Amino acid sequence: MDTAAKERSDSDLMRLQILIEDMVSELGKENLGLFLFIDEFQGMAPDLMALLLSVQHRMGQCNLPFFIIGAGLSNLPGVLTRVRSYVERLFDYRTLGMLDDQATAEGFRKPAEQSGRHFTDDALRELVRLSRGYPYFIQAYGSATWNASDSAPSPSRRCTTACPRHGRHSTRDCTCPDGSVPARWAVTTWLPSAARK
Repeated sequence: MDTAAKERSDSDLMRLQILIEDMVSELGKENLGLFLFIDEFQGMAPDLMALLLSVQHRMGQCNLPFFIIGAGLSNLPGVLTRVRSYVERLFDYRTLGMLDDQATAEGFRKPAEQSGRHFTDDALRELVRLSRGYPYFIQAYGSATWNASDSAPSPSRRCTTACPRHGRHSTRDCTCPDGSVPARWAVTTWLPSAARK
């Protein structure tokens, strides 16, 4: 980054910091607060992350109501610690595991029903089995099954046809619209075959 671009970036970050501090000060007078929800927090630019962590720290010291609620991959605590060493004191970490079978079934059923579509009981059982409660698989398999189905309700054979391990649709067909799977593969380092054994 050239010097002019770096100065513009630093200036933008300073303006953001001032804006947050001004907003939080005013909200505090009304017994309100500012909650910043950040998804995929581990992917945020380090400069912006460092600024937000600094602001959160300062607001906490001043007893002002600014809170960051971040979601991310399992490496997020390490990413945050590399940006700010004291960050472990700023956050309460919660690990979200796999969903149980009932919640997994609801993850498939509810969005489909809201759009006027239904899964057969066999199809729903198969999707629950294949996704194993992993939230991304629920999204990916649900989308792939929807796209493969030309009928309502969606029969079981559509599930096995749509899911990447069983049928003609590739993993690429089961990605979210943001392309998150290709993005993950793009930064993957392949191990030599000897190391994978």
